[in-house]
Amino acid sequence: MTEPSDDLEQRFRDALPDPGERDCPPADAFWAAAAGELPFDQVRALVDHGARCARCAEAWRILADVRRAAAASDTVGANPPPPVPLGPAAPARAWARRRALVPLAVSALAATVVWTVLRPSPPGAPAVERGNGAGTTLRAESPPVQPANEALLRWSEVPGASSYNVTVLTPDLVVVHQAVGVSARELRLPEGVRRRAAGGGLLWNVDAVLPDGRTVASPTFELKLKER
Repeated sequence: MTEPSDDLEQRFRDALPDPGERDCPPADAFWAAAAGELPFDQVRALVDHGARCARCAEAWRILADVRRAAAASDTVGANPPPPVPLGPAAPARAWARRRALVPLAVSALAATVVWTVLRPSPPGAPAVERGNGAGTTLRAESPPVQPANEALLRWSEVPGASSYNVTVLTPDLVVVHQAVGVSARELRLPEGVRRRAAGGGLLWNVDAVLPDGRTVASPTFELKLKER
């Protein structure tokens, strides 16, 4: 990836809280996660932190500008496209009753939409609980290592949940599949996702939607897909 401009990188770093003032990761940690340079445990910690920290979620939005500018620079340098008038950007579809997803990057040259899970719910949205005082916790019940052609996500039950929302990401936090309103406690990965991730890994999480609008969010889980 082409190095981002100093201005964009400074915007990203300025968007982060002062690590000395609150328990937020340093800018370099977010930068490394977006580049796919961190191990899973560190990426999971960033995902879980970003789900509840508005300032760090804003930093991820700025980082989207950095990645978009770098990707555009790479593409233009390799194959300059003819001028194309750009229309108004389509509004992002918000997920009701769950952690919202915010655009991570939109490439005007490839028209590719990429999402990240690190934006908190908008003001007034139902609360997101990472478990509760009664001990309800969403756990992964499917094996962490599976054959790619048989990959199935399964999770524990949250009593009273009306449905589940599932998000599947690459290790550098690009969402490759999302399912909303799943009634069962399992989800088979689409063939395209399984094929592209074969021999590598994916991250995934699930939100249980309760009848009163609250959601119980799982930690982020890792899945390794073996090639046959």
